[in-house]
Amino acid sequence: MDQDLVVRVQELMSKVDNLKVSKIETETKIKALEESLEENLNKAKELGYDSIEKLVEAQEQLEESIKKECSEVENLLKEAGV
Repeated sequence: MDQDLVVRVQELMSKVDNLKVSKIETETKIKALEESLEENLNKAKELGYDSIEKLVEAQEQLEESIKKECSEVENLLKEAGV
């Protein structure tokens, strides 16, 4: 009986150690993501955007503009018989 208890305690301690390692890894990833976000925000500010949201909005507008231009060029090419 005592041996079973010892084994269970060892297993639980191992799980605790694994959770501690996992927590440290997660905290490290969070820190790296925060630093990356800060770096991206600084780059966005250099481009004249006050926030990531405004940068994303500008990107979406650019995508729509490019799609529209491509569609117009495609229509012109069809009209020209190309």
